[in-house]
Amino acid sequence: MSSPPHSDTSSSHDSELETYVTAVVVACATTMMAALSQMQAKRGGSRKGKKAYRDIQRSQAALRIDNDYFCRYSADVPIFSEAEFGRRYRMPREVYEMLLAGVCAVDPYFIQKPDAFLRDGASTDQKLSAGLRQLCFGVSADAVVDYVRMAESTNMECLKRFVYAVFDAFEGPWLRYPNEEDIARIEDSYSSLGFPGCLGCVDCASWE
Repeated sequence: MSSPPHSDTSSSHDSELETYVTAVVVACATTMMAALSQMQAKRGGSRKGKKAYRDIQRSQAALRIDNDYFCRYSADVPIFSEAEFGRRYRMPREVYEMLLAGVCAVDPYFIQKPDAFLRDGASTDQKLSAGLRQLCFGVSADAVVDYVRMAESTNMECLKRFVYAVFDAFEGPWLRYPNEEDIARIEDSYSSLGFPGCLGCVDCASWE
């Protein structure tokens, strides 16, 4: 995804971030309307005949994800580069951090907290990775179990809460009709490219 070039570097950077965030918000809104009404996490709870608890090394996965891309808990350098982060999360790190702050502000579910056994629960990055990988790659909740090491039902819950949280946090500033200043800026951008009167393009962030 890309946005029309601007003469000012800062404006171009802001426009690029706007495109990414708007695309995520639109994707979340579309997912929320099209699929989540039919998505039900299968939580059986403790009952006779259910399989015994299995340790799938959730805490180790949280550390691995941190070492792979974030290194929030150490001074080390992440194993994978910024470019690889962008490919696998489908966005720049700056946009990811913006989304992380936004969803944590509106839904405490994403803030790491102890589980019923007073052990560290799933990390914020773990929960966001579960939701984003399903959303970005169109895969099932089961397809990300082996990386995030959380149960299928938990991954479904992460996706559901993520799309609602993104929509609540960013709907106002990002899903709106442009004002006069926005229209003038957009028209000027496209006029400089030889398309006078153009107000948008097919970039997942257009409006009608």
